[in-house]
Amino acid sequence: AANQDLKAAAARFEQARAVVDVARSGLFPRLGISIQPLWQHDSINRPVGGHPGQTYDTYTVPFDLSYELDLWGRIRRTIESATALAEASADDVESVKLAIQAEVAADYFAVRTLDADKALLLSSIEVYRKSLELVRSRRAGGMISDLDVAQAETVLRTTETQLPDTVLQRTKFEHALAVLTGNNASLFRVAERPLDQTVFVIPTNLPSELLERRPDIAAAQRRVAAANAQ
Repeated sequence: AANQDLKAAAARFEQARAVVDVARSGLFPRLGISIQPLWQHDSINRPVGGHPGQTYDTYTVPFDLSYELDLWGRIRRTIESATALAEASADDVESVKLAIQAEVAADYFAVRTLDADKALLLSSIEVYRKSLELVRSRRAGGMISDLDVAQAETVLRTTETQLPDTVLQRTKFEHALAVLTGNNASLFRVAERPLDQTVFVIPTNLPSELLERRPDIAAAQRRVAAANAQ
Protein backbone atom coordinates (compact mmCIF):
# COMPACT_ATOMS: atom_id res chain seq x y z
CA ALA A 1 0.00 0.00 0.00
CA ALA A 2 2.92 2.38 0.61
CA ASN A 3 5.07 1.37 -2.37
CA GLN A 4 5.85 4.43 -4.51
CA ASP A 5 6.29 2.47 -7.77
CA LEU A 6 2.79 1.08 -7.41
CA LYS A 7 1.37 4.55 -6.68
CA ALA A 8 3.05 5.90 -9.83
CA ALA A 9 1.58 3.07 -11.93
CA ALA A 10 -1.87 3.73 -10.48
CA ALA A 11 -1.53 7.44 -11.30
CA ARG A 12 -0.62 6.60 -14.92
CA PHE A 13 -3.74 4.43 -15.10
CA GLU A 14 -5.92 7.32 -13.91
CA GLN A 15 -4.27 9.51 -16.54
CA ALA A 16 -5.07 6.96 -19.25
CA ARG A 17 -8.71 6.87 -18.14
CA ALA A 18 -8.87 10.64 -18.45
CA VAL A 19 -7.53 10.39 -21.99
CA VAL A 20 -10.39 8.01 -22.82
CA ASP A 21 -12.89 10.59 -21.53
CA VAL A 22 -11.26 13.28 -23.67
CA ALA A 23 -11.41 11.07 -26.77
CA ARG A 24 -15.05 10.13 -26.09
CA SER A 25 -16.01 13.80 -25.86
CA GLY A 26 -15.40 14.03 -29.62
CA LEU A 27 -18.70 12.24 -30.20
CA PHE A 28 -20.66 15.20 -28.82
CA PRO A 29 -21.11 18.81 -29.92
CA ARG A 30 -18.55 21.28 -28.66
CA LEU A 31 -19.58 24.61 -27.22
CA GLY A 32 -16.95 27.23 -26.53
CA ILE A 33 -17.71 30.38 -24.56
CA SER A 34 -15.62 33.11 -22.99
CA ILE A 35 -16.19 36.46 -21.31
CA GLN A 36 -14.06 39.38 -22.51
CA PRO A 37 -14.41 42.54 -20.37
CA LEU A 38 -12.94 45.76 -21.79
CA TRP A 39 -12.29 48.91 -19.81
CA GLN A 40 -11.51 52.08 -21.78
CA HIS A 41 -10.83 55.62 -20.60
CA ASP A 42 -10.56 58.70 -22.85
CA SER A 43 -7.71 60.99 -22.02
CA ILE A 44 -8.60 64.42 -20.68
CA ASN A 45 -6.04 65.79 -23.17
CA ARG A 46 -7.91 64.42 -26.16
CA PRO A 47 -7.84 67.20 -28.75
CA VAL A 48 -10.96 66.62 -30.87
CA GLY A 49 -14.24 64.70 -30.45
CA GLY A 50 -15.29 62.16 -27.89
CA HIS A 51 -15.76 62.83 -24.23
CA PRO A 52 -12.48 63.67 -22.54
CA GLY A 53 -12.16 61.88 -19.21
CA GLN A 54 -15.04 59.52 -20.03
CA THR A 55 -14.78 55.84 -19.02
CA TYR A 56 -16.39 53.02 -21.04
CA ASP A 57 -17.06 49.46 -19.85
CA THR A 58 -17.66 46.88 -22.58
CA TYR A 59 -18.45 43.20 -22.07
CA THR A 60 -18.51 40.69 -24.91
CA VAL A 61 -19.48 37.04 -24.62
CA PRO A 62 -18.45 35.24 -27.83
CA PHE A 63 -19.28 31.53 -28.23
CA ASP A 64 -18.98 28.95 -30.92
CA LEU A 65 -20.72 25.65 -31.51
CA SER A 66 -19.20 22.85 -33.58
CA TYR A 67 -19.95 19.22 -34.26
CA GLU A 68 -17.95 16.72 -36.30
CA LEU A 69 -19.82 13.91 -38.01
CA ASP A 70 -17.72 10.81 -37.52
CA LEU A 71 -18.33 9.52 -41.02
CA TRP A 72 -15.00 7.78 -41.41
CA GLY A 73 -14.65 6.51 -37.85
CA ARG A 74 -11.71 8.71 -36.81
CA ILE A 75 -13.23 9.51 -33.44
CA ARG A 76 -14.37 5.93 -32.87
CA ARG A 77 -10.90 4.61 -33.63
CA THR A 78 -9.38 7.24 -31.35
CA ILE A 79 -11.67 6.09 -28.53
CA GLU A 80 -10.81 2.47 -29.28
CA SER A 81 -7.09 3.23 -29.14
CA ALA A 82 -7.37 5.26 -25.92
CA THR A 83 -9.48 2.54 -24.30
CA ALA A 84 -6.93 -0.13 -25.22
CA LEU A 85 -4.12 2.00 -23.78
CA ALA A 86 -6.11 2.49 -20.58
CA GLU A 87 -6.57 -1.27 -20.31
CA ALA A 88 -2.83 -1.69 -20.89
CA SER A 89 -2.18 0.80 -18.07
CA ALA A 90 -4.45 -1.25 -15.80
CA ASP A 91 -2.40 -4.33 -16.68
CA ASP A 92 0.77 -2.32 -15.97
CA VAL A 93 -0.53 -1.67 -12.45
CA GLU A 94 -1.03 -5.41 -11.96
CA SER A 95 2.40 -6.11 -13.48
CA VAL A 96 4.11 -3.71 -11.08
CA LYS A 97 2.12 -5.19 -8.19
CA LEU A 98 3.12 -8.73 -9.20
CA ALA A 99 6.79 -7.75 -9.51
CA ILE A 100 6.72 -6.12 -6.08
CA GLN A 101 5.01 -9.14 -4.55
CA ALA A 102 7.56 -11.49 -6.11
CA GLU A 103 10.47 -9.40 -4.86
CA VAL A 104 8.96 -9.12 -1.37
CA ALA A 105 8.47 -12.90 -1.28
CA ALA A 106 12.03 -13.57 -2.48
CA ASP A 107 13.55 -11.16 0.05
CA TYR A 108 11.33 -12.48 2.85
CA PHE A 109 12.40 -16.08 2.25
CA ALA A 110 16.01 -14.92 2.05
CA VAL A 111 15.61 -13.34 5.50
CA ARG A 112 14.11 -16.55 6.86
CA THR A 113 16.89 -18.63 5.30
CA LEU A 114 19.50 -16.39 6.92
CA ASP A 115 17.65 -16.77 10.23
CA ALA A 116 18.05 -20.53 9.85
CA ASP A 117 21.73 -20.09 8.94
CA LYS A 118 22.27 -17.91 12.01
CA ALA A 119 20.57 -20.47 14.26
CA LEU A 120 22.77 -23.19 12.78
CA LEU A 121 25.92 -21.10 13.25
CA LEU A 122 25.07 -20.35 16.89
CA SER A 123 24.44 -24.03 17.52
CA SER A 124 27.70 -24.98 15.80
CA ILE A 125 29.65 -22.37 17.75
CA GLU A 126 28.33 -23.79 21.00
CA VAL A 127 29.27 -27.31 19.94
CA TYR A 128 32.77 -26.26 18.78
CA ARG A 129 33.30 -24.29 22.02
CA LYS A 130 32.51 -27.38 24.12
CA SER A 131 34.70 -29.46 21.82
CA LEU A 132 37.58 -27.02 22.34
CA GLU A 133 37.17 -27.27 26.12
CA LEU A 134 37.30 -31.05 25.84
CA VAL A 135 40.40 -30.92 23.61
CA ARG A 136 42.13 -28.59 26.05
CA SER A 137 41.33 -30.95 28.93
CA ARG A 138 42.77 -33.86 27.00
CA ARG A 139 45.86 -31.80 26.16
CA ALA A 140 46.31 -30.98 29.84
CA GLY A 141 46.24 -34.70 30.51
CA GLY A 142 48.91 -35.28 27.88
CA MET A 143 46.62 -37.37 25.67
CA ILE A 144 46.93 -35.17 22.56
CA SER A 145 49.30 -32.57 21.11
CA ASP A 146 49.11 -28.79 20.75
CA LEU A 147 48.29 -29.29 17.08
CA ASP A 148 44.93 -30.80 18.01
CA VAL A 149 44.18 -27.80 20.22
CA ALA A 150 45.14 -25.40 17.43
CA GLN A 151 42.90 -27.21 14.96
CA ALA A 152 39.92 -27.07 17.34
CA GLU A 153 40.52 -23.35 17.92
CA THR A 154 40.70 -22.74 14.16
CA VAL A 155 37.38 -24.48 13.56
CA LEU A 156 35.73 -22.41 16.30
CA ARG A 157 37.18 -19.07 15.14
CA THR A 158 36.29 -19.78 11.48
CA THR A 159 32.68 -20.48 12.41
CA GLU A 160 32.49 -17.37 14.61
CA THR A 161 33.71 -15.15 11.75
CA GLN A 162 30.78 -16.32 9.59
CA LEU A 163 28.23 -14.98 12.07
CA PRO A 164 28.74 -11.20 11.44
CA ASP A 165 28.53 -11.72 7.66
CA THR A 166 25.25 -13.61 8.06
CA VAL A 167 23.84 -10.82 10.24
CA LEU A 168 24.97 -8.20 7.68
CA GLN A 169 23.35 -10.07 4.79
CA ARG A 170 20.11 -10.36 6.76
CA THR A 171 20.15 -6.62 7.46
CA LYS A 172 20.50 -5.89 3.74
CA PHE A 173 17.46 -8.00 2.87
CA GLU A 174 15.55 -6.44 5.77
CA HIS A 175 16.30 -2.97 4.39
CA ALA A 176 15.20 -4.12 0.93
CA LEU A 177 11.86 -5.21 2.42
CA ALA A 178 11.54 -1.80 4.06
CA VAL A 179 12.01 -0.03 0.72
CA LEU A 180 9.56 -2.34 -1.09
CA THR A 181 6.89 -1.79 1.55
CA GLY A 182 7.45 1.97 1.81
CA ASN A 183 8.83 1.93 5.35
CA ASN A 184 11.76 3.68 7.00
CA ALA A 185 14.67 1.23 6.80
CA SER A 186 16.17 2.39 10.09
CA LEU A 187 12.93 1.61 11.95
CA PHE A 188 11.76 -1.46 10.04
CA ARG A 189 12.28 -4.82 11.73
CA VAL A 190 11.43 -8.42 10.88
CA ALA A 191 11.44 -10.68 13.93
CA GLU A 192 13.89 -13.55 13.66
CA ARG A 193 12.32 -16.90 12.90
CA PRO A 194 13.97 -19.82 11.08
CA LEU A 195 12.48 -20.76 7.72
CA ASP A 196 9.86 -23.46 7.76
CA GLN A 197 11.34 -26.42 5.92
CA THR A 198 8.15 -27.05 3.92
CA VAL A 199 9.05 -27.73 0.29
CA PHE A 200 6.99 -25.91 -2.33
CA VAL A 201 6.46 -28.05 -5.42
CA ILE A 202 5.31 -26.45 -8.67
CA PRO A 203 3.39 -28.90 -10.88
CA THR A 204 5.09 -29.72 -14.17
CA ASN A 205 1.87 -30.02 -16.18
CA LEU A 206 0.71 -26.39 -15.95
CA PRO A 207 -0.97 -25.32 -19.21
CA SER A 208 0.78 -22.78 -21.43
CA GLU A 209 -2.43 -20.71 -21.36
CA LEU A 210 -1.30 -19.48 -17.95
CA LEU A 211 1.08 -17.18 -19.83
CA GLU A 212 -1.93 -15.25 -21.08
CA ARG A 213 -2.79 -14.41 -17.47
CA ARG A 214 0.49 -12.58 -17.00
CA PRO A 215 -0.31 -8.85 -16.80
CA ASP A 216 2.75 -7.84 -18.83
CA ILE A 217 1.63 -10.14 -21.68
CA ALA A 218 -1.89 -8.72 -21.48
CA ALA A 219 -0.55 -5.15 -21.52
CA ALA A 220 1.53 -5.87 -24.62
CA GLN A 221 -1.53 -7.33 -26.36
CA ARG A 222 -3.63 -4.25 -25.57
CA ARG A 223 -0.88 -1.96 -26.90
CA VAL A 224 -0.94 -3.92 -30.14
CA ALA A 225 -4.72 -3.30 -30.28
CA ALA A 226 -4.17 0.40 -29.63
CA ALA A 227 -1.58 0.63 -32.41
CA ASN A 228 -3.95 -1.16 -34.78
CA ALA A 229 -6.72 1.33 -34.00
CA GLN A 230 -4.34 4.23 -34.59
